[in-house]
Amino acid sequence: MASYIKKAKVQLDDIAFNKLDYRANIMLILRIVNRRKIPLPTAVYDFFNAPSEVSDDMGSENFLAPYMLPEPGKCFVDVGANVGGWTFFVAKRGFDVYAFEPGPKAFEVLKGLAKKYPNIHPYQYALGDSDRTTRVGFAAFDVGGTVDEEVNLPGGGTITLPLHRLDSLRLPEVGVLKIDTEGFETPILEGAKETIQKYKPRLVIEVHRQTGKAASTFEEEKQRIEKILDSLGYGWTVHCRQISLHGEMQPFLIGNPKDKTR
Repeated sequence: MASYIKKAKVQLDDIAFNKLDYRANIMLILRIVNRRKIPLPTAVYDFFNAPSEVSDDMGSENFLAPYMLPEPGKCFVDVGANVGGWTFFVAKRGFDVYAFEPGPKAFEVLKGLAKKYPNIHPYQYALGDSDRTTRVGFAAFDVGGTVDEEVNLPGGGTITLPLHRLDSLRLPEVGVLKIDTEGFETPILEGAKETIQKYKPRLVIEVHRQTGKAASTFEEEKQRIEKILDSLGYGWTVHCRQISLHGEMQPFLIGNPKDKTR
């Protein structure tokens, strides 16, 4: 009983800290119900996972907006696009966007909304350090997916999808490479080294922990990513956002070639 009370307190703290709107609060509550393995009708999942549009307001990630726009003539690569928050932010400003999202629910939303934008190219691939197939897990109330993770909750499941190295894809000149893949960032960087060395794009990387192939702490995973960036001749700055009422901070790395003026 004590453990349930502690978990409930953490979840209530999250609601209080994030000051979410009513729809987002309902989503959070339904995720909690789902994690307790209480089944709900599929129609409930579908209703809350299908936004009709994507706002330019990225909430707690608004501080990343200045780093997302590439130089003129270059494209934006969105790895872990989800339903397209940053994809649409950049596409609305006239840049070509190559958006990769393996989660089936998120990809259907992304593909549907992208029909209005000829400069958005959506792909239901997972990216990593090899060319093969992989298992992608997804939960009922999380539209995105996680590579190599089984999700055994009501309304969730796993599917098999192609996994590619970014280096094996024929992309035009990349100006910004954004990676937010729930702990699969380091394999993606390993499979993108040739592209990064060729085009020297700005890198925007969200650091995760305890998901996918990520390390157990933010600091350890951040160091793993920094080691790869250093090997590529990149410098970086670290930006953090508070993610809990108790002051926990999640890092983001903004990487640029050491010989390139920002």
